[in-house]
Amino acid sequence: LGQLNPGLKLRSPKPTYIFVFRDDGSFGPYKLVYNGRRMEDIGGYFITRPEANYVAVNGDWKVDRTSIIHHEYLHYILSNNYPSAPVWLHEGMAELYSTFSLGASEARIGEAPLEHGVWLRRNPVMPLDKLFAVDVRSPAYNERSRRGDFYATSWALAHYLVVGSPERRGQTERFLQELSQGKPW
Repeated sequence: LGQLNPGLKLRSPKPTYIFVFRDDGSFGPYKLVYNGRRMEDIGGYFITRPEANYVAVNGDWKVDRTSIIHHEYLHYILSNNYPSAPVWLHEGMAELYSTFSLGASEARIGEAPLEHGVWLRRNPVMPLDKLFAVDVRSPAYNERSRRGDFYATSWALAHYLVVGSPERRGQTERFLQELSQGKPW
C-alpha cells in the first residue's frame, strides 16, 4: 500500500486490537447486531472508536481468514487517511484489496471475490444513486439478503476507479486527496 500510495499514513494514531476467535461458536457472541439480531453471516469486522481500533475475525479453518484480514486492514487504512469516506468506497476498496496476493516478483489486487462475480453475472448492478445513499444503518449494508448487491456493486465501482484505466486512477487519487483534506464528497 505504501508503494502504491506514498502519501498514506500507515501508522495509526491510536492502538489497534485484533481478536481472532477459534471458530464460529466462539466468535458468535461477538458478532455485530442489526435490528436486534446477530449478523450470522459475517466473518469479521473493523470498528474504530476514539480510544482504539478493534478488529474481530472468525478464525475457523472453513473461513477465508486471509481475505477477511486484508479487507479489515483496508478499513483501518481508510479510516486513518479518509475519515469522511462514504460507505460504498470503504467497502469497495476493502473488497478490492481483500484478494491481495503476493508472488515472488509481484503483488496483485483487484481480482473479483468469487461471490461478487457470481452475483454480478446473475443480477444487475445497484443503481449509483442507491449505492451512494447506503450508510452503516441501511438494510443494504446490514441485511444478508440485500448485502450481495451492495458489496458486489461497491467492488465493481472501486475496481473500475482504481484498475479500470490510468485516467480513472488519477481521478480517484484526486478524489481521495480531497477527502483527506476534509472536503465533502
